Amino acid sequence: MRRMSAALSQAPAAAETIRFRRDLTVQKQVQSGEISYIVKDPKTRKYFRFRETEHAIFSRLDGQTPLPEVLSGVQGQFPHLGITAKDVAGFLASLKKANLLEQSAAEKNLLLLEKLRDQRQAKIKSQSSSLSRILYLHYHLVDPDRFFAAVLPWIRWMWSRPFVLGSLALFAFAGYFNLRQLGEIVANIAALYTFSGYGLWDYALLWILSLVAIVLHEFGHGLTCKRFGGEVHDLGVMLIFFNPAMYCNVSDAYLFENRRHKLYVTAAGGFVELWIWAVASVAWAATLPGTGIHDFAFKLIVVSGVSTLAFNFNPLMKLDGYYALLDVLGVANLRDRSFEWLGIWVKRNVFRMSVPPMAVEPRLARIYAIYGTLCALFTGAMLVVILFLLKNLILGKMHLAGLPIFLLLVYLLYGAMLRKAWTFLKTFAAQKRHVLVSPQIRAAALLTGALLVAGLFAIKAPVRVSAPFTLEPAAKLAVRPVVGGRVVDVRVAEGQVVAAGEVVATLANADLETALAGIEARRRQEDTLVARARYRGDLAELAAAEARLAEVDAALAKARQDVAALRLRAPRAGVVLTPRPGDRLGDRLGAADTLVEVADLRQLRAVLDVPENSVGDVVAGGPVVLAFKALPRESFTGTVAGVAPAGRSTEDPGAGRPLTHYAASVLVPNPGGRLRPGMTGEAKIYGERRRLYQLALHWAGKTFNPDFW
Repeated sequence: MRRMSAALSQAPAAAETIRFRRDLTVQKQVQSGEISYIVKDPKTRKYFRFRETEHAIFSRLDGQTPLPEVLSGVQGQFPHLGITAKDVAGFLASLKKANLLEQSAAEKNLLLLEKLRDQRQAKIKSQSSSLSRILYLHYHLVDPDRFFAAVLPWIRWMWSRPFVLGSLALFAFAGYFNLRQLGEIVANIAALYTFSGYGLWDYALLWILSLVAIVLHEFGHGLTCKRFGGEVHDLGVMLIFFNPAMYCNVSDAYLFENRRHKLYVTAAGGFVELWIWAVASVAWAATLPGTGIHDFAFKLIVVSGVSTLAFNFNPLMKLDGYYALLDVLGVANLRDRSFEWLGIWVKRNVFRMSVPPMAVEPRLARIYAIYGTLCALFTGAMLVVILFLLKNLILGKMHLAGLPIFLLLVYLLYGAMLRKAWTFLKTFAAQKRHVLVSPQIRAAALLTGALLVAGLFAIKAPVRVSAPFTLEPAAKLAVRPVVGGRVVDVRVAEGQVVAAGEVVATLANADLETALAGIEARRRQEDTLVARARYRGDLAELAAAEARLAEVDAALAKARQDVAALRLRAPRAGVVLTPRPGDRLGDRLGAADTLVEVADLRQLRAVLDVPENSVGDVVAGGPVVLAFKALPRESFTGTVAGVAPAGRSTEDPGAGRPLTHYAASVLVPNPGGRLRPGMTGEAKIYGERRRLYQLALHWAGKTFNPDFW
């Protein structure tokens, strides 16, 4: 820099000349009324943004104009800025450091030596942080530019107005199906992310589908960039905390003068995934539950639609939505700058620390304040969600044995954040030491501690037990024939309300009907014999005929009763639970076979799966709050009816030993009829109220394995 400053102060005839590299691409851009210039280095494929004054300097570096003339020309173009020789020299030094100036042979050799030295240092640094390399792997795969150039002519119609409008109509159609069955989708996603009801194959298939969706997503970015004149030379893969990801370097979009084209490139990846989601949504809605296509389509909905809407288009994450917001606002490095601004504001206004303010214009300050606050809240919520997912996955399966793994993952995920928080606390304590050691603060700390200790012994709270449950009818009766027969008529359907004694089906039994006809004929014959004996006045014959007639009447009553029993009736008022009873037409039922089941759904029974270490906290009559997967925004109350006297043992590979669970029954009123048998969810059972310190000891007693001692 000293040599450049000296050159700027020399006479023009003896001054040094510098040339801006001729192979660089320079593109003018206007955002929010501000002019800037994007410079692309084709050798390193790096991009630089310069202001208008900086462009005025390097545009004059033609290798012929002396540096003093460059300075005077810039000063003449921007007389109000007061640009000095030192300013120009500093900017030239930054251009040289970025390798944007043409170099002599000696400088190229020196630069090569410096590059080799930097590579050795980077290698040593990477070897010393092998854990970071494992958690964040980054590999370049191919240069896809020629492939995209070959494919583009065949699919250019995908960027036409009719195709885009048709796609938006398809997205709206798919959104309608998703909204119509939103409860089922939310319940299935909740089961998926809480690791309940899905096996290892399901998660393996989700991982594979995620890879396919990611590849198509990145192809969307790359092909769109190519479509509007950019070059794409870098396509690779990443593993972030062992999670698959890909990248497609579309930095050439920075050179697009039309801002809409840049937005198209940013949105293209999500647009492709929305196509996958829309097709999968239609297939999912058009197929029956339990079929292979139905389950496969739901997994596509999760990996494409959910990830796109919740993550890719979310501007609070550094994905497509974030970069689209940057293009709209015309603000670079928004996330980091917002966090920096918010951190300084909190330090100055909340903790009253002596920190220099961040000098920004009012518009940027408003943007940083709003975005920084929203992003901080979202990030905090995501960290809590991830923590609970890890807890359910590791501690929920492995229990105490998984505690070291859980703590290790917590350290890897939150360690850097905790270290920053610790550094901040030390800085705050150092600056506010005179306040923290004051008598007032000491007295307040002692009072707070005393109140906390008193609260542990004075405040009571109920013991709480969480357990999964399945809903079933509290009272259910089966409709069975008294005598066997063939089903010839079914008058009910699943979900139909029936009254007590209502006919639900009719059977046919030819043997019974033939026997009834024979008994009726014999009855007429015996009746004739009785009349003849009475006419003759033969008392002995009359008595014998009447005895035979009584026997026939008894047999006739029994036969008529059996034939009447072929009309099957509901044993009680309720709802038919059996699916598709009409499919039993033509079937032959025996005396013990069930045709349909009828239940009173005004009150249901939730069967809770209570673990052995918590069954002692469940008492009859205790209140219970139930949250259903199908109704995620509502809760229902019930009471404990009882606990099964015997437990059920299950093998848990993570625990290494059998686990015993007890079935607890909870009566749940269902006045509105919204609850249905088979629904599942999570229940919270509230037991005896105890002091807080007793609850802590009770939790420790339930958590730690007694065999450990």
